[in-house]
Amino acid sequence: MDRIVDGVRYPWVISDEILTAMETFEVRNDDIWVITYPKAGTTWMQEIVSVLFHGCDFQKADEVSILRRFTFLDLNRPNYLNLPTDIARERESRRLLKTHLPHQHMAKQLSVKKPKVGLIV
Repeated sequence: MDRIVDGVRYPWVISDEILTAMETFEVRNDDIWVITYPKAGTTWMQEIVSVLFHGCDFQKADEVSILRRFTFLDLNRPNYLNLPTDIARERESRRLLKTHLPHQHMAKQLSVKKPKVGLIV
């Protein structure tokens, strides 16, 4: 069921645990973030970033599903034991991260550290 948190409407897949975990999520300087509104070209942006990440090698970029290349930080998956932030924390650096969260619910370290950010508005 949808709910309102700090004036933002969220679907059920974005749990309070995710919003809390994002507050203290550790951002790395070499992270690459794709931040978009839902249905605003997110998958296209992920594909573009992924190809650039793999040195413009389309075949190498496509070896792994887009669902595995990027960690979707705000998607609560009932079948998973860990939050997406926990999964991202375990990934080796240079992480590819994706979110639809607005600025007020974004990782606080994004304003301190300087990762690469692809933003579609």
